[in-house]
Amino acid sequence: MKIIRTTPIALTCIFMLSLGAPPASALDASAIPVSWESPCQQVRFVAVRGSGETNQTARGLGAIPNAIITEAVANLPGSLGPDSVGLSAVDYPAVVQSAADYNASVNAGLAELTKQLRSRNKQCPNEQVFLVGHSQGAHVIHRLLLQDEFANAKWIRQATLVADPARPVDSKKGVGGTFNTLALTAGQTAEKNIPKSARKKVKNICSTYDIICSTPLNATLAFALAGITTACDTHTNGYAGRPRAGCWSRPPLATPAVRDILASAGLSEQSFNQEFSVNRVANEGKRLAQLVKG
Repeated sequence: MKIIRTTPIALTCIFMLSLGAPPASALDASAIPVSWESPCQQVRFVAVRGSGETNQTARGLGAIPNAIITEAVANLPGSLGPDSVGLSAVDYPAVVQSAADYNASVNAGLAELTKQLRSRNKQCPNEQVFLVGHSQGAHVIHRLLLQDEFANAKWIRQATLVADPARPVDSKKGVGGTFNTLALTAGQTAEKNIPKSARKKVKNICSTYDIICSTPLNATLAFALAGITTACDTHTNGYAGRPRAGCWSRPPLATPAVRDILASAGLSEQSFNQEFSVNRVANEGKRLAQLVKG
């Protein structure tokens, strides 16, 4: 019988084959500086924080964009090292004291994001750019993509909009982003929809139970849904599958009248628990990592 001698190198190869595909890079996003001034890289994640967040919130990235980007960076192809990845944040007011202040804040974010992207692309035309925005930050990106210059830019690989207040109103369901529903009920012009040419690279993430991106035109239902958003923290931690525990057992959701209003629209504690059993933040981060070209 012929004896096959196995060398250490062969054993290593057999072991690696048994593991299947090469492991992800497991990079740590928190170790990557947040800056627009870093050298050209293969991929850049650009975050636009939500209303009320500051330059100190998750290093200016914002809680939800930071969570998505952290997951994406940790799952990037193993061929990418820390010097291949850049992180940037948009410096803008992110205020919402009044409708006028909010709109001015979105425009300020748009101006800053436009300026930085133009400068960055001129300097680093081969960088793959991934935009991630939450709440008002999603609205900023929404407004950016209304411009052909960015809607058709191949170097913008993906735009993730979480809880976009400018989400188009679905006339059949009578639901849309709060910015648009309020505009329509006030007889004003709603935000335009993102052009078809850009929609293939846009991921809209919106919870049925988040009043900011899923505002009913029905005022009574909207009031009840606002109660859920506040009581259950669906606008932030809900997207990570962590809504506030026990919120259906406390006012206003514990009130039969409120539950009846919600039930009329097919909203219930059971469907709520089912929807938030998924960590959309983690799933989106993993999805973005798969789209990065190593």
